[in-house]
Amino acid sequence: ELSGADFPLQETLDVLRAPCFRAPGLGQEQVTTLERIGRKQRVGGGREAWLNALNASCVEGSEVLAQALQRFMEAVSPPADAHTSGLWRWLRGLCGLDPQAGPDLYSLDMSSCIADGSAGIPLAAERAALDAFDSLLKRRAGRNDAGSGNDGGEKADVDAWLVDLREALARARTGGEGARPGAVPVVEASMATGLEARHVFIPGLSAGIFPGAGAADPLLLASERAALAERGVDPGPGDGGGDDALFLQLTGLARGSLMLSRPAEEQGRARQASHLWAAVRNLFPRQRVEKVRAAATVPPEDVASAQEVLVALQADKGSEGAVPLRAWLRRECSELLEQVEHSARVEAARLSWYEAHDRYSGLLADTQLIAWVAGELGPQRPWSASQLNELGACRYRFFASRLLGLEELWQPEPGLNALERGNFNHKILEAVYREVDRRQLTIEAKNLDEALAILVCESKVVFDKPREMLERDPDSLWPWEQRNLRARLEAFVRLDFSGESPVGKRLPGAGRRSLWQEYRFGYDDRPFTIPLSIEGWREALTLRGYIDRMDVANRRALVIDYKSGSTAIPAGHLAEGIEVQMLVYLRAAGRLLQGDAEVSLAGGAFLQLRSLKSSGAVSLDKGGEQGLQAAERRIADNIAAARRGDFRVEPRLPDKENGRCVRYCEFWQLCRVNETHSPGQEAAP
Repeated sequence: ELSGADFPLQETLDVLRAPCFRAPGLGQEQVTTLERIGRKQRVGGGREAWLNALNASCVEGSEVLAQALQRFMEAVSPPADAHTSGLWRWLRGLCGLDPQAGPDLYSLDMSSCIADGSAGIPLAAERAALDAFDSLLKRRAGRNDAGSGNDGGEKADVDAWLVDLREALARARTGGEGARPGAVPVVEASMATGLEARHVFIPGLSAGIFPGAGAADPLLLASERAALAERGVDPGPGDGGGDDALFLQLTGLARGSLMLSRPAEEQGRARQASHLWAAVRNLFPRQRVEKVRAAATVPPEDVASAQEVLVALQADKGSEGAVPLRAWLRRECSELLEQVEHSARVEAARLSWYEAHDRYSGLLADTQLIAWVAGELGPQRPWSASQLNELGACRYRFFASRLLGLEELWQPEPGLNALERGNFNHKILEAVYREVDRRQLTIEAKNLDEALAILVCESKVVFDKPREMLERDPDSLWPWEQRNLRARLEAFVRLDFSGESPVGKRLPGAGRRSLWQEYRFGYDDRPFTIPLSIEGWREALTLRGYIDRMDVANRRALVIDYKSGSTAIPAGHLAEGIEVQMLVYLRAAGRLLQGDAEVSLAGGAFLQLRSLKSSGAVSLDKGGEQGLQAAERRIADNIAAARRGDFRVEPRLPDKENGRCVRYCEFWQLCRVNETHSPGQEAAP
């Protein structure tokens, strides 16, 4: 089935990591490398996509890994030209169950995995199951040989053979062959006939479930059904005779006890019992009927496992039955009880409005770890605007992302993600405005047609080489993504070259030109620093990054930063130290323009490419400079706290709609911000 689905990412990794398989050349280390390459290259599935990703990778050993993966894909794909008996033999050899197979035959070596204990599963039971599977394969191969001669007859239909295999496995599982002691087989009602069991449980005895509601004959017209009804013939759904007979057979399977159950309600409405339930109740009127609420706690007297004991203790702390249960836990499962009690204390502290933050809510306690963090965040560290933003919005997120290096596992999805779409926007706009500047075009309506022609040309250059941007081959949605990107950028250019341009309104005057595009600062041998006072010590904070664009009109310059989304950035976030990108860009632009007497820096603004609006504008007047200085103090405080190991879960931007501190955060399930309180904190979002 893996080959039939064309080797999807997660399913392929799951099979290669299965404890009962040992694929040649694909050990755990190789599979980890394969996953890293597959997720980075965004391989959703497909043989060609897998091999292209490995061949394009710069990871050491990727060529050998590609060869091993290709052998695996070829080996687990049913041979299309085999006879039916040959397919059974192929599967037996692939599983490593054929002792006569030569050393060159590809094998997943299931037998050895279970025999040497590397699978980490019960040996006796799994050995018995594997022997039963081997017997099944030999019987089916021999049956086909006997029925069609040694040549196996005509070439097999692989799809039909897979259906036959599933049915054979299902019959083997329910036949009791190799069953484990104490195991509970769960089977469809129609597959259980002929079996025997000490205890039988039959659920779903409500109307419409068991027996099921029959469907009206689709071949009869309404008029024909009416005519049959007039003659005393019931044309409606078939009677429950088939299900009634099946129910009778199922009740005869039980050698010790029979338990029946039914759902009493559905979505808050009462559900009628089936006639089978009613018939049994009439036969045994004194039999007790127990009502159990869905997901209800098991009473202490009915618990059957340590987990149920723990739940029962939590629900009935003061009951008489709780005392012996706790004593049993301390005697039989002392480590489990200690772990649960410790976890309960941690959770209580998280939920308390009075307990201070501790090592379970973002405060580092280990002195060596704190010293390491202080070293990583020392004066030598080059900072980017995005790092400072993360540190200002949520120090825990900064710790998880920048210091621990945790990344969200990418799951296969079609099209471009937000980061890739943003990269294309930046790349194309850089090329467009660089060419506009090279042609010495002013950004005004009379040059719109030429600017649009430049957009078409430059976007084509970028779109023709998507691998340079994506580091992978684009998927089938790439043509649609191109049209969507070009349409949005065309709308942006049209607005920018009109009298309604957000940039033009903040930088009035004729002759506006784009002076910088993706201007680098702080790299190579030209370090850029700003002075900060961190815990009373004067320190030069090293910064680096790219200024998306800077426009000039009437000898005044405006720094522009593109945002691919539509969420506006409040101007107040700068002084609060939450959104400090514009501070970094303005300080860098001011330093770079120091020797230019022709141009003075007026301020900066963010441009939302989706909404075509500006936000977060900063003017370098007296009030704007005060906001920049306040942001610098916030940055100094955040860095000082981080060096002390203070990454407490204390969000600056609570988003009450989704229980997270920002609209999107990949770490919200780790910090659990909606369950972590602190003294003086407002109600948790």
